[in-house]
Amino acid sequence: APGMYIVPIVIYALLLPCAIRIFTADLVVGGTAGGTADTDEATTAILADFPGSNSGVPLTVMLSGDVGAVKGQDFFAAGCSLAKAVRAKTGIDAGSFRGVMLQGATNEGEVNCLQWSDAEASLQQAGLYDWAWGQSVNSGNSSTLLTVTPPFDAFSDKAKGLVDQAREAVDEFSKLNTGFAAVSYHPMSIEVDAEELTAGRFVWVVVGTVIVVFAVIAARYRAALIPIKLFFTIALPIIAVEGMSVYVFQDGILNWTGIPSLQSSGGLVWINPVATTFMLIGFALDYDIFLFSRIYSDRKSGAFLDDEAAIVNAVAATGPVITTAGVIMCLSFSGMIVQHTNPFLSQLGFTMIFGILVDTFVVRTLLVPAFLSMAGRFNWWPGSMPSKEGSEQPRAVQMTEGGGQLVA
Repeated sequence: APGMYIVPIVIYALLLPCAIRIFTADLVVGGTAGGTADTDEATTAILADFPGSNSGVPLTVMLSGDVGAVKGQDFFAAGCSLAKAVRAKTGIDAGSFRGVMLQGATNEGEVNCLQWSDAEASLQQAGLYDWAWGQSVNSGNSSTLLTVTPPFDAFSDKAKGLVDQAREAVDEFSKLNTGFAAVSYHPMSIEVDAEELTAGRFVWVVVGTVIVVFAVIAARYRAALIPIKLFFTIALPIIAVEGMSVYVFQDGILNWTGIPSLQSSGGLVWINPVATTFMLIGFALDYDIFLFSRIYSDRKSGAFLDDEAAIVNAVAATGPVITTAGVIMCLSFSGMIVQHTNPFLSQLGFTMIFGILVDTFVVRTLLVPAFLSMAGRFNWWPGSMPSKEGSEQPRAVQMTEGGGQLVA
């Protein structure tokens, strides 16, 4: 029937752009914002009186040298060079930089550096500078801290760029100043490193999981081509679902709805594909095996001697159960999109609900039956199933001594 060819073509024409979009997405960090009334009140009060404390969490850069090196012009010159390198990379206002070798910003808006001779004179006065020295220089006078207060939320996606920029500045400084060691730290660097580590392993873990699971299912049903079918009916639709989330939360294609939890939030939080992919694989395999096992059982027992009849019967028999299970799972995730204070939960809820709906009403109802109908006897290769041809073969007839017939 033409439908078995038209249906997959139409479905994949819709899924393919979404599948491609996930590979061009700008994954973001953060996304776990959402405070209580007490947090909002405190934040508003602090920013009202201290507008320069936007983030509350500074970038910290440590410069180290030999014991006692801090008390010397070479160290101060190196510290000045480091501060200027960070300033050039991050673009943050020079007035946000703090350090024993710095004294605010120049008229041109650049970092204003202090000479060691001036610092030494200030230390002898035992005033505010002496106190600041004790706060940012270690006891051995071998290292000191530079702090930079960024003019944005320290746990937003902008902080991801800040971490990368600071590390680049430190690397460039270290190449030009081999006698000193410099490192940078910001709380967001933990999440940035986690994203990088996960991204390097995620693809391999998913591929390994898919290969093992698909191979086990193929071995169970003794059908070598099952993994190919599963790739097109499970793997590709899940990739498309993740891409749809990018369209929603990065490109804002549902902004017109006005639903707060479905508004663009600047990008898909990087951990969302990690958190949802394996759950979606589990749900899809569960529904797929439930349907396929019914077809396999009916064909194996000889209840149906052709694939199309067995497929129609299996869809009719398992459809209500799969549909009910899918709707229940969607309802269980609905709480995540009812709220909108936590963007990550909104993204997670949408991805799971959309993925389950696609699997329940599109993949399992249309795509899988069409694929199985097209494959025919190759669904069971290298094995075979009872067929009409086999059941209609001439039966052997043997004559008895009395002239009767014995059907073998």
